[in-house]
Amino acid sequence: MSVQLQPIVGQTVLLKPVTAAIESDLKGAVVRDEVIPVVIRDSDGISRQCTVQDRVVKSTDTGHLHFYHRIQYASGGHEFIRYAWRRNFPTAVFVGWRSDGLGKVEPLYAARGTRVAQIIFTFGGSGSIYKGIPPGDSSRFFYIKTKATDYQVGGETTIVLMEGGKASIKTAQPSPVLPRPRH
Repeated sequence: MSVQLQPIVGQTVLLKPVTAAIESDLKGAVVRDEVIPVVIRDSDGISRQCTVQDRVVKSTDTGHLHFYHRIQYASGGHEFIRYAWRRNFPTAVFVGWRSDGLGKVEPLYAARGTRVAQIIFTFGGSGSIYKGIPPGDSSRFFYIKTKATDYQVGGETTIVLMEGGKASIKTAQPSPVLPRPRH
């Protein structure tokens, strides 16, 4: 099942596999599906290439939008992709990864970053047979379920290598981006 992630800095949740058969809200029409090339300089200064599949699905059950990513790491080398940071998701959301789709490496955790609108997906680490997404492999589809009914391209996704190299791209985000709730 999808796991709720509150807008609290540092909150971390363990992700679980989900299928559309188990969680019918995941069924819906794909309203955006773009494959975006990314070039990351690793710790040795060598360019590594991957693609990010940026997908938005409109739930058949609720009409709300779900924001998906799948990372395909094409380059050789020794560095693994460890994190994917998503920005501009300031409200409570549900997160997870699809076990009924493409890809091999699932994210283990999702966490709020130092800014509450940032969500960090972590690949590999304790409890995983992977150290991250290895060169030549791809992630499972991972997602953020929102209550948004419209989107715009203007969000930011950052792909981070294990040794610290990173690159950012523009991706889909809820529209309008709602202000962070005050407590």
